[in-house]
Amino acid sequence: MYRFNIPYELQDDDQLCFVHINKTAGCTVGDELIQHFPANRVFKDLSRKMDAMMALPLYVRKAYQLVWMHNYYPELRAIQPGKQIYTTMLRHPVERVISMYYYILSRPEHRLYSETTARSLEEFLLWDGQYESHDLQTRRLTGITDLTQDPDADLACTLLRDKFIFVGLVQLRGSR
Repeated sequence: MYRFNIPYELQDDDQLCFVHINKTAGCTVGDELIQHFPANRVFKDLSRKMDAMMALPLYVRKAYQLVWMHNYYPELRAIQPGKQIYTTMLRHPVERVISMYYYILSRPEHRLYSETTARSLEEFLLWDGQYESHDLQTRRLTGITDLTQDPDADLACTLLRDKFIFVGLVQLRGSR
């Protein structure tokens, strides 16, 4: 694993929020992040549901130093008022969608498994009934969940520049 020195040191009142986007090496990065925080100061929930976090009293939510979730950036902002520091990983969108397609096919328990097995990769890419292949990275950053709306790539870039302390880019070995 590469080590980077980021010119920011987390303060005691900071909350690092890892916006985990599917198929961007998020589990690898998240597992590395967790090692740097006490276990009782980490909130990890990859279910995409905010209920568990929002049910906690504000003082408990504020106590977490690392929040690792599969949620949209605007949802994570609602966790607590205060100083949140954001990080995420991105991947070439075509590589990410191809990886997602094969990931779903390898997981019979996945919610999209039965519908995906009936589709070719091309059909998966054109399938309007799911969001995995429809600008998911941009949607996670901007909060646009409605598939009839196009996510705003300019807004996503602005958020990455202004609100995220670190954005990693995934490139698979052997790819260029």
